[in-house]
Formats: sequence, C-alpha cells, structure tokens
Amino acid sequence: MKRKYLQYSVLVKGAYGGFNFGDDALMIAINELLRMMYTNEQFVYYCHNRDYLNKLIPGLNVLEPNSGNTVFANICLYGGGTQFFNFSSSFLGTAKAIIRDILKQVSMCIPSVRRKNQNIENYKIMAAIGLGIGPFNNKYSKFKVNKLFKKMSFVAVRDIKSYEMCISGSIANSFLRSDLCYWPGFVDKYVAKNSVQISRKVSRVGVIVRDWPWDKKGDGYVENLLSVVRLLKAKGIDIEFILFAGCKDKIWENRIASLEIKHAEWNPKVNSVEDFIKYLSTFDMFITSRYHGGVFASLLSKPCICIGIEQKLEMLADLLGEGGKLWEYPFRINDCVQMFEDISNTYPQAVESIKLSVERQKLIAREMVDDFVQFCAKI
Repeated sequence: MKRKYLQYSVLVKGAYGGFNFGDDALMIAINELLRMMYTNEQFVYYCHNRDYLNKLIPGLNVLEPNSGNTVFANICLYGGGTQFFNFSSSFLGTAKAIIRDILKQVSMCIPSVRRKNQNIENYKIMAAIGLGIGPFNNKYSKFKVNKLFKKMSFVAVRDIKSYEMCISGSIANSFLRSDLCYWPGFVDKYVAKNSVQISRKVSRVGVIVRDWPWDKKGDGYVENLLSVVRLLKAKGIDIEFILFAGCKDKIWENRIASLEIKHAEWNPKVNSVEDFIKYLSTFDMFITSRYHGGVFASLLSKPCICIGIEQKLEMLADLLGEGGKLWEYPFRINDCVQMFEDISNTYPQAVESIKLSVERQKLIAREMVDDFVQFCAKI
C-alpha cells in the first residue's frame, strides 16, 4: 500500500475505542471542545476501532496507528484520562520496556527495518488536557513519561498527585485543573438534560465494578463487596451491578452471570451516551471501583463510596466532601455498611455537598478549556 502524507491542525491521542464508558465520555467532551475551534476535517483521533468510534460520533475522523502513513500536525494533543501509568515493579518488566523502546527507535531511524504499516508522526508542539498521570512502580517508566512531558507546551492535569509529579519533574507550563467531564460544555449538553429527579433517601444503589489485574491488594475487595451487597439487599435496598467496560472486565462479567446478579453494561451498539447517563441517574447512590463511576455519580448529584483500589479513587472521594466516602484496604465489610448508613442518614446534606463540589470542578474545568483555547489561538 502506498504511503499517504496527511496534514491536520490537531492529532488527538487517548484511550478511545477501548469499550470503556469513561474514555468514551472523555472523547465526546474533547470532540465538543475541538469543534469550537476547528472543522471536522482539521482534527483526527489517533486510535483503533474506527467503526466503534463512529457509532459514538458519526463521521468522526479516525487514523489507525498502524495504517502506514506519514502524519503532520500542528498540535499533538493528549486528551484526558489516565494515559500514563505503570503498576509493574519487576526487573523483567522494566527490561522488556527498555528493549521495546530501543527497537522502536531503531525502526523509526532505519527505513529498511521499519514495518511497512508503521506510521511516521511529525508535530510542531505537544499538549495535554485533563490528564491523570501515574502511579509508576518503576523508575524507568516515570523517567520516560517525564521526558515526554518536558517537551509539551501546555499541560493541564486533573488531580493533585499528577500536578505534584509535574512539579517534582520540573515540567514547565503545567497547571492543576480538573477532569474534562466536568467541563460545562459537556455537562450542559449530555448530563443536565438526562438527569431524573433527585430522591430524598437511598433506596436504589448502583455498584460499578471492574477487574483489577495489577495486584492482589486491589482485587481484594471482591468477596467483601458481595457480602456488603447481600447485607444491603437484606435491608430492602435495590441493588444493580454496572460494568463500564464489560469487554475488558471478563472476570466480573462471568461472576455476575454465574451469580445471576441484576446488572447493566455500557454498550454503544445498544445505548447512546445520553441513554446510559439517564440510566445512571435512576440510582440514589453508587459504590464504585471506577474513577469515572464516581465522576458521573457526582455530576448526577449522587453520593458515592469509592473503593480504594488506586490513587485516583482516593483523591476523588476526598474531592466530594460529605458526598464521597473512601472504602480502604483491607475492605472491611462493616466499614462499607457503616459508610452506607452514614450517607443514608444524612442524604440531603450529602447531596448538597456533592453539588458544591461539582460546581467548583465545573469552574476549574471551564478555566482549563478557556486556557487551552487561548493557547491554540496563538499557534
């Protein structure tokens, strides 16, 4: 196949097309943002699963990473989500990463070694918006990411841990901002119009679960969560399990099927983002092991218990004030039940606390987008 030479104003990188509701919502938010400044032909998403993405946003411009083209862009934009992390601390894992990077560099420099379908990328500048960085369990991965971010001209991160990493890594032009899903341009169009009336008490709880292959500690919540669910059901609470990425969370998908648990799953072939948000809004409260499960709980003014399997859930629980609780390792059953009772007994106050937190995040997210628009206007 003959190599094509493609030119864009913006090339967007993210974990899009991975059958994950959180990442799909981020892509929709970034798409709304870019359409304020560019025509559809001027920006492209650099990711897999073109058909899947065009189901979400018809006519989306998608460039497959291994399409054998030479790409030129004014801006390479890392658009939201946790795109840079490493949970492996093993020597073998680090060695493999180093060898892989060396081979990649060799293949890019020597045309005879380069794969025929390997893209060549050229950018004037790089930027990141609404990004989460880390954690890193080995120094090489952290060094490599820090080196990349030092090349960026605009870095807006969504949480304090990511910002601390920018400061310690001497990354210039970095700012502490918020998640893109808090941006009013997304909230007003996709969330506010699809939220049902808020209840005055907790009678229906959504339990958002995920597989956690990274360590035994993080996956240790499973059996205790099932016990919590049984206890809440005994209290007359309507419980429903929710999978944001059923295609990836196969262990939970099989577990739910074997236990015949009432559940729902994000599937863009069946639901639109608006429909799924409307479904989420029917719950009074959430227990979540997914970060964007907590984000959307807050956007819908629903208190939540964050299962502390990773740092971003810990930070989110703290962000939400009285409306967010953190269920920490070793995930004691009684602790989670008590958190449920605490929220239930002060439900109106928890909801108000959530609303205040979200309004603050919306202001910060608006500032982040305004800064990025001004940054692009100078290029």
